[in-house]
Amino acid sequence: MMNHVITIAKREMTSLFFSPIAYVVLALFSLGSSLLFFNSFAPSMPASMQGTFQGVIWLMILLLPGISMRLISDEFHSGTIELLMTSPLSDTELVLGKWLGAMGFFVTLFIPTLVLVGIVEAFGSPDYGPLLTGYIG
Repeated sequence: MMNHVITIAKREMTSLFFSPIAYVVLALFSLGSSLLFFNSFAPSMPASMQGTFQGVIWLMILLLPGISMRLISDEFHSGTIELLMTSPLSDTELVLGKWLGAMGFFVTLFIPTLVLVGIVEAFGSPDYGPLLTGYIG
């Protein structure tokens, strides 16, 4: 079962990064989170990314439904939905594989924001507990 799930997840990640949509979403997310960071980070404020994480929630509400809708609609568009439905995969394997692929992309969105952690570290001494909790969710 897990073999099929991992194969589907890899295929989703690969197909996402072979389309320009992933790079547009990544750029928009990076730009938005950077703007939120620089608006909430001031010299007189404590070294924290709390304001950034609060704003990133709204960015995710705007960007992630588009990625989620793409997971199945691409199968219809490319004509591979019939192959998936007639393959020996269970619905659970298909959904889990697509979900893992989307979560992999979701984690990829946060990699550029680690630069912001470096900026916070350079200008202050942040508390890593809330910082880690903000990244975990």
